Amino acid sequence: MAVSCTKAPGAAAPAHLCGRVPFVLPLRTLTREGAALPAPGRFLEAVGCPVAGSQPAGWADRVLASGRALLLVDGVDEIPERERELTRRWLRDLLDAFPGNLWMVTSRPSAVRDDWLASDGFGELTLSPMSRTEVAAFIGRWHAAARCDADDPERLDAYEQSLLSAVHTKQDLARLATNPLMCGLICALHRDRRGYLPTGRKELYDAALGMLLSRRDRERDMGAPTGIELSDEPQIQLLQRLAYWLIRNGRTELDRERAERIVGEALPAVPTAAAQGDAAAVFRHLLLRSGLLREPAPGSVDFVHRTFQDYLGAKAAVEDGDIGLLVAHAGDSQWEDVIRMAVAHARPRERAQILGELLAAGDRLTDDAASLRIHLLAMACLEHATELDPRVREEVHTRARAILPPRTREESRLLAAVGPLVLELLPGPEGLADDEAQEVVATAALIGSDAALEVMKGFRHQHSASADHQLALSWSLFDTDRYAREFIQHLRSSVFVPAASRSELHALKALGGRPRITVQGPFTARELLDGLVPELVKGLSLDENPEISDLEFLQEFPALEWLSLWDCPAVESVAPLRDLPLRSLGITGPLGKIQPTPGGLSRLHHISQLVLNTQLPPRGLAALPTDARLLHLTLSQPLGNAFTGLARWPGLRSIQLRCLTDGFGEKQWGELTTLTSLEMFGFGLDGGATLHMPAGLQLPQVRSLSITNSARRPEPYFSHVLATALPAFPEVQKLQLIGLIDTTVDLAPLTLLPRLQEVHLSSLRPLPGTPLPPHLEVTHHPRPRP
Repeated sequence: MAVSCTKAPGAAAPAHLCGRVPFVLPLRTLTREGAALPAPGRFLEAVGCPVAGSQPAGWADRVLASGRALLLVDGVDEIPERERELTRRWLRDLLDAFPGNLWMVTSRPSAVRDDWLASDGFGELTLSPMSRTEVAAFIGRWHAAARCDADDPERLDAYEQSLLSAVHTKQDLARLATNPLMCGLICALHRDRRGYLPTGRKELYDAALGMLLSRRDRERDMGAPTGIELSDEPQIQLLQRLAYWLIRNGRTELDRERAERIVGEALPAVPTAAAQGDAAAVFRHLLLRSGLLREPAPGSVDFVHRTFQDYLGAKAAVEDGDIGLLVAHAGDSQWEDVIRMAVAHARPRERAQILGELLAAGDRLTDDAASLRIHLLAMACLEHATELDPRVREEVHTRARAILPPRTREESRLLAAVGPLVLELLPGPEGLADDEAQEVVATAALIGSDAALEVMKGFRHQHSASADHQLALSWSLFDTDRYAREFIQHLRSSVFVPAASRSELHALKALGGRPRITVQGPFTARELLDGLVPELVKGLSLDENPEISDLEFLQEFPALEWLSLWDCPAVESVAPLRDLPLRSLGITGPLGKIQPTPGGLSRLHHISQLVLNTQLPPRGLAALPTDARLLHLTLSQPLGNAFTGLARWPGLRSIQLRCLTDGFGEKQWGELTTLTSLEMFGFGLDGGATLHMPAGLQLPQVRSLSITNSARRPEPYFSHVLATALPAFPEVQKLQLIGLIDTTVDLAPLTLLPRLQEVHLSSLRPLPGTPLPPHLEVTHHPRPRP
């Protein structure tokens, strides 16, 4: 507030402070060594202001008399109670003598009663916890101030950025950094350790406790305003009794009378504290001077941070040997931090016992999610186990390896259900395979917190196509504009970015547009023209759009090379695309329904890739652009004897026929033999149809083959399909086998492919005991775990 007074009118400061003269008056300084509270003429001298001697005579009185002053009186709680009534009289005298000025008086709520200054016109406010944005601003300003007298100001730039990342990713830091005092502590510790905070939460809390319990008062040369002087350890012993009572009773607040009783019961075991006074006096000292307790309402007491309650309560639990109680509450999220801190406080043998019993408790559960939660909690505890039996550590790692890092969406959902605890265990991005990188991003996105965003930021520049794709898909789970700035604009241009709302379209346009976009929902042509940057778009997917009937508007997209229409039932013709530089077109109907193919395909002369997941037109393949140089063709609806005329496109390199019927016979297979450039071929059978391949059929030009088991029929059906089909492809080097369900398959027919080098199994498991040539490289999706 004092700094705000120095800002020019219109600057980023409250208007009512502009032009005022601030007087910052710390009471602990004004009353040092019994000095009398000063009159205005001595304000600067009393606080040690270096220019106090050069102020004009009567200057301060004139400022106050004109009503231009802002008086900031700090720390009523930091002066002895016997002097507080004198302070109130001093304030009243100044108010009467100099009306019209602005005043602020600060105190811990517990130091004075409610409405202490209400009769003098003061209102009461409670300082709210700092938000994420405010914490970032504080860290930035702290480091800016530190640069002013730093020998190495350039290092502070790196310190600032690493600390910003740390407070957003480390939950223990985030819980502490909620007020300027704790933010300042964290900044100072971070700088003092040259950019590294204490290696564990225990060390961080130890440093914080040392600062709050004694260093803060000692380093400000304060005496004992409560009349009691206690070192750190006796205070910790008493505070942990209060904390443990709250934890055991599932509470975060207790009445003052009970708190005094708890302290009184503990005093005989802490003689240095008992010698200072009775339970009421000692508790009052803890409340006023420890910095850890507060009285949010008269007669009610709690810890200023829940994290300190958990830390101190865990210490008491370990000292009392209550390991069984800790493990019994392992499934309760309210006890997570208590258990983790108990491991930090415990001795090596106690740690092994806690972790061993946690694993056993998880093993006994039949609920997979509940069991996983406890096993992951044990994994999180290892961070605090500086010394531990290697066998116990390996047991914990074994449980965690069952699902970390995740490789499937099912595993990601299971991990996300555990909660924020998982974020600290997610690895990466270094060393992760593509499927792992994708699912780590998915797990963090499903948790959806600020800390999750920081985990995801590590994957923005990792050049993993799968991770980039997942980052794009996760947009809808977060704030639109913030995610666009922090993620979308960092994605590579090859990534398709989804937009399912007008706000997302607006955010994309604010970034300058994207070259590849998936627009989902009932947008009109006008909304798409206004919301996109047409001249920039190279790839566009229109999904679930019942509004678009005429594609004429796409002529405004001069660079459009790739277009997908998914469930756009109103589109009748693709002829308006004829003059675009379109290379790839995909048309798909709604899931579970066969949708007719729009007309106008024959007009697309530039097309080289065509994907039709719709019913072929009555003219069959003749409806396709016969004069186009088709290189890639995918047809997904049932194909029978109407499949003729492939010779029109002699340059075809890849064909996917996903749904062959019983009518797909000798003539249709013969069509494929005319395609000398065909390198990749794939097929699936409609509902378990019989494979009719002519005897002696040879397709030696095919090097890559894909076969889908689209029938939900058990073995030996699929093995019979393989035995029938594979002899026709003697030169195949790469084989992909796809199952719709996780089933076994007999891979013995693979010996019919003498040149086979790679086998990719998707949702299929080899029949146990199937002999395979040792030179084959077999890849599974999802990848099995050891």
